[in-house]
Amino acid sequence: MGISAPRVKAALVEVLTALLETPNGDLVVTYGLPGQRQPAEIVAVLGQRTQIERPTVGTSRSREDIVATEIRVSVYLPGDESIQKTVTERAWTIVDSIAQHFRSRPNETLSGACRDAWVSSADAAEDVVRDQDVVEGCVCEIAVTVTSLARY
Repeated sequence: MGISAPRVKAALVEVLTALLETPNGDLVVTYGLPGQRQPAEIVAVLGQRTQIERPTVGTSRSREDIVATEIRVSVYLPGDESIQKTVTERAWTIVDSIAQHFRSRPNETLSGACRDAWVSSADAAEDVVRDQDVVEGCVCEIAVTVTSLARY
């Protein structure tokens, strides 16, 4: 089967698209960085780090493939500083939807791309968007790590 990173990333995009994307396009899931289209809510499946554990004893010498995939959840709303709370809470709601998805069987296998997957960390950052000295909107970006395990 080999290293699972490419399968995990493709499966994450597929699963998150079905789970989160809205018919009107207010939220979009992207494989990699988003292009010119910049809706208010973006879930981008980005880079990966892979750790391969020492082979097991035996004839097949199988290995444990541990993949950490970064997902960036970004929410933007126009307005002044008073909307930051709304923006941040919406971003965390999206992250919670992702985390909750993996808690139900068989969702943790990412459609067979791995043996187990879960949200292992999330780091949030807030900012305001300015045009010169005027606040035009607020943004919250949360870097989410999904860790997955596969044996090969």
